[in-house]
Parts: sequence; structure tokens; C-alpha cells
Amino acid sequence: MSEGTEYRNAFRVVRPDGTTVSLEEYGYIDRTADGTALCLTGISIDVTDRVAATEAMQVSETRYRQLVDLLPTAIFVHAEDAIVYGNPAFLRMMGATRPEELLGSNPFDITQPSTHAAIRPRHELMTRTGEVVPGIEMQVVRRDGRSVPVYSVSAPISGYGRPATLVVLSDLTERERATELLQSVLGSVDDTIVTIDELGIVRSVNPAAVEQFRYAENEIVGQNVNLLMPVPYREEHDGYLANYLRTGVAKLIGIGREVEGRRRDGTLFPAELTVTEFRFNGERHFTGVLRDITERKRLESQFLQAQKMDAVGQLAGGVAHDFNNLLTVINGYCELLLASELPAGDRRREMVAIILDAGEQAARLTQQLLAFSRKAIIEPKVLDLNELVSESARLIRRLIGEDIILAVISASTPVWVKADPSQLEQVIMNLVVNARDAMSTGGRVTIETTTAALKKGDLTRFDRLSVSDTGHGMTDEVKAKIFEPFFTTKDVGKGTGLGLAVVHGVVTQCGGQITVESALGVGTTFHLLLPLVPVPTSDAAPETGQPDTRGTETILLVEDESAVRQIAHMSLKAQGYTVLEADGGAEAIRTAQTYPGEIHLLVSDVVMPEMGGRQLLEVVRKYRPGLRVLFMSGYTDDAVLLHGVVGTTDAFIQKPFTPLGLARKVREVINAPAT
Repeated sequence: MSEGTEYRNAFRVVRPDGTTVSLEEYGYIDRTADGTALCLTGISIDVTDRVAATEAMQVSETRYRQLVDLLPTAIFVHAEDAIVYGNPAFLRMMGATRPEELLGSNPFDITQPSTHAAIRPRHELMTRTGEVVPGIEMQVVRRDGRSVPVYSVSAPISGYGRPATLVVLSDLTERERATELLQSVLGSVDDTIVTIDELGIVRSVNPAAVEQFRYAENEIVGQNVNLLMPVPYREEHDGYLANYLRTGVAKLIGIGREVEGRRRDGTLFPAELTVTEFRFNGERHFTGVLRDITERKRLESQFLQAQKMDAVGQLAGGVAHDFNNLLTVINGYCELLLASELPAGDRRREMVAIILDAGEQAARLTQQLLAFSRKAIIEPKVLDLNELVSESARLIRRLIGEDIILAVISASTPVWVKADPSQLEQVIMNLVVNARDAMSTGGRVTIETTTAALKKGDLTRFDRLSVSDTGHGMTDEVKAKIFEPFFTTKDVGKGTGLGLAVVHGVVTQCGGQITVESALGVGTTFHLLLPLVPVPTSDAAPETGQPDTRGTETILLVEDESAVRQIAHMSLKAQGYTVLEADGGAEAIRTAQTYPGEIHLLVSDVVMPEMGGRQLLEVVRKYRPGLRVLFMSGYTDDAVLLHGVVGTTDAFIQKPFTPLGLARKVREVINAPAT
């Protein structure tokens, strides 16, 4: 009234029933001519509903703000070219600690420049139509300069007094990490992984597929998967796929099916295929995992070959046992005839000598034929390599044929090495056989022994055995694999691929090395470098005089082959020994129990019916403690090992043996120091 202004007021009143009403009043003062106030004229309006709506809106806005602040998703608002709001998640995403660090910034300043060209037309479209536009993947730049992959969705928003945009950013960092991890996993897998859609179109491949099929990735993706298949599967695959989609009959789906893959150059390879189905974006897709089984197939073939060889080895072992028993009898009687029955000058003596020579050759041949099937009880000896090569050359000349010249070049002085003679003979034989096979039209094989340095100027010296040929030679690729078991360049059925592997094993076992020189059309030379051994002293050198073979001790001879037992009995009795015979374990045990005198030595066959030599020894020693033993056998050494005889600790003589050889071994065992 004093100021004469318009009257305005907002207040609440309480009705008699206790309810509250919100009112707004508007009025003015009526005055007289001299200005005296007469009355207040105005209106009172019930604004209860409007006030309630306003209060509800304020509550809603508070709740909205709280919700936005609590959301883990980054949200910001920009009006025209300035950010006017950002929730806490947005601050964290951008690496800011206070809103002021971001408010007022241009939204394009926080995005990678490379994405601006894609963002601008979408923003202009939203501004023009007032509608939400589809989201986009892009990257925002934090305050520390690090980029963050996000999925951005924008929508127009009001309430800021000018055109504004609400932007929601979903952090894709974890998805990117998961994608990188998946790509790393797929990249580390050696198997081919291919995904296709229901039309058979390739949608993705891993690096192994590119390497396996030798296509570039973009040459496979987008193409029909039958590109990777050989005929006739290439033409039939689409039909299989369509039939499965129509009927659900799982002719396509499978685990571990063997198929063939086709590389870009047309070469095929065996593979194992696993196919599974999955859904992506509501559509049916398939994943195929393809494993190259070329190596497995090769190993399976080698295993079958090894099984065949094992069977042959077992058969050969049985045959060798009988053959060696026969040779023991044949060679033994020949030696006895030459030693005492036939006087010098008797023409029959020459005939018997020829029989004995043939028998000795047969014995050597048996040992060589069984070399692969043996788990050898090796007996390394100091020997002259020159003499070993000369002895081996006799059999080798008959082996290589008349169209191949064999030359032996021996060192001027003995070449002493320590090795098992039979193994070293087998090494020479294997190398010469390989050389012969490399010269189908004839040529020359040279075996040379010498002492040489490992390399020029090297003070370390080796005994060297070289085997050279004038054959077709080898490529570098073949040379790199020749010592691998089962690797062979020979036709199927003409080579096992074990010869050079055995050579390498024997040379390594002797502490030596093997090298090869070869070139196509020139020939091949193998150099075996064996450690030098000291020149044998007079004490260690082989005795030139007649060794002591006689004795008066009592020997228990156990042999189930009567002919072998008889020749052994005669041989030992002729040397002065008392011989007690037994045809098996049971009789030998009875003799050990009942014989009144001392028994000095048990000479027993290793493999016999009912009871083997090792079992017999264990029983007999209960009655004759400390009894010495000499085992004998015509089986291969692996059979001997299986029966508990170990060559490094047990005295052993291999059949066929000569009477003199048996007598020497018996004397050696009896004279050996007690252990």
C-alpha cells in the first residue's frame, strides 16, 4: 500500500477438513481522487495441482540426476559447441577429477580426429530431424592422451535454453581386450579354424588357415568354403549343407572325421575335421576346425612298418636259435676233426676246412641279419680298424655284385678303436649297402681308414673310417634327414629307413661323430670319427701263444639240445674237465643236490623249456652257494635280456661257438677273480 505496487502472493491454507490448498493471489489498490486507498481488488487462484506437478518434477529431476550420476556408463551433454554437463563416469573415462576440467570443451576435441568425418554428418542429421541416429564405434582421447574405444549414441535433449545433445558412451576396452585375446588364441592355434554362414560363405579364418592352405586371408573370406576342398567334395558340399539345414540330419556336423584339404597349388593333405553349429545375430553359422594329420599318418605307417619288423625280428630270432645250434654242432665237429682226427696231408682235411669256413661265414651272416632286432649285450673291445675292415670286405665283395668295384685303403699303421666288433661290422655293411643302392649301373665303393683331425689346425685327433661311392648323391634337403629313423628315399618295399639311423646310433654310442659329404651327380662320402684309444700295451695286446684252455674242475653242463650238449661235453672233456650233463632244469637241480663232490662251474643254456638258465642258477645256488656260471644262447640278445641275463655282469657266450672258444671262455670264467 505504501509503494503502490501490484499485489502478488503465494501461500497455503488449511481447510476445516484438514486438507491443504495452494493458492496464488493477484490484486491492486483502488484509491480516491486524492490517492487515499479504498480497497484491495484481486483474485485468488487454486494452484494446488500445478504446485504438486512442479514439486514432482523437481523430485524427478533430482532422481534423474542421482541416477545419471550413479550410472557406470559415461554420459555428457553438449549445447552447440560446448560440453555443459558430464556425469562422474564420463569424468573417470576422460581421466578428469573435476567437472570444470571438461565443461566448456568442444566435444570434437575429445574424439580422435580420424573419426570426425563420420561424426559430423550424423550430428547434422540428428539436429535437422530431431531424431536419434544409429550409434557408432569411435575413440575418445583422455586427458593423458590415451585413446579409449567407445560405442557412442546421441539424442537431442531440451532444458538447456538452446539446442543440446545427450551423448552416451559405452566403454569397449574390455571387448577390445577380449577380441585381442581371442585373436591371440586363434593366432597361436596350429589347427585351421574357419567360420561359415548357412550359405557356405567363409566369414573368418585364423592365421593357421592362411598358412595351411597358402591363400591370403582376403582370398578366402567371402568365398565359398568348397574352395578349400578337392573334387568330388567341392561339388557335393553345398548339397550336404542344404540338406542339413532342411532336415537336421547331421551329415555335415561331426567330430574327428577324416577328410582331405586342397591347397592353393592343388596339393592335397589328410586332415581331421570337427564341425559345430552356432548362432550369430539370429543366423545359423558353423565353425570348422581342421587338423593336418600328415605327420600322424606317417607315424602310423612307420608304426605298422615297425610292427612288421618286430614280427620279422621275432621270427628271425627263433630261426636263428635253431640255426645257431646247428652251426655249433657243424663247426664244433669240424674243429675237433681238424684238431685231432685228421692228420696233416689227409685230403679230407681240406674238405672239413671248407665246411668249417662256410659254417663260420654262416655264423657271421646270422649275426648281421639279426642286428636290427637285437637289444645288444655289447662287448666293446680294443681292436684294429684295419683288420676289421679287411675281414668285413670278404663278405662285402659278395654282397655288392660284380659291377661295383670295392677298394680298401688301410692306414699304414694300426688304427685302434674301442667298439663292439659285430656292431662296427654292421655299420660298415649298412654304409656299403646304401652305396650299392646309389649306383644302379655300377661304380666304385672305397673304404678308407686313417687318423685325422676333426678340422684343420685342430689338435684333437680321431680315428676315421670313410666310406665313399660314385653314386647319384643327395640334395641338402635329403642330407638333413638321412639319420632320422624310417626316413628313406628308396621305393616302397626296398628300404626301411633304419640303416643310417643304426649307423648314427652305434657311432654315437662309441663316443664318436658322423658327417656326410654329398652332391648330386658326384657321389657321397660318410666320415665316421671315433675316439682315439691308447695303443694296447704288451699286457693288453692279444696273446700270440696258445691260451690256457685246460683244467681239471667239475662242470655242470645244462643244454636241452642233445647234439649241442654232446659237442660241448666232448669239447670240455677233451680239455681235462669233469662234465656232468643235464638236459634241463629239473635234472640239473637233482645233480646239484646229489653230486658228492665240488661243482666249480655251471654252463647253462639261457632259454630252455620249463626253466630258463637264470631261474636254474638261483635254485642251484641254494645248494651250491657262490657257484660260478657261464650262460650260452643261440637267441638274439633281446631274448637273452628278457630271460634276465645281462652281458655286462654275467659271463655269456653266443652260439655258434667252437670247442676251443668254449674251452677258453670256461677257463676265463673259472680264473676270474671272485666278486
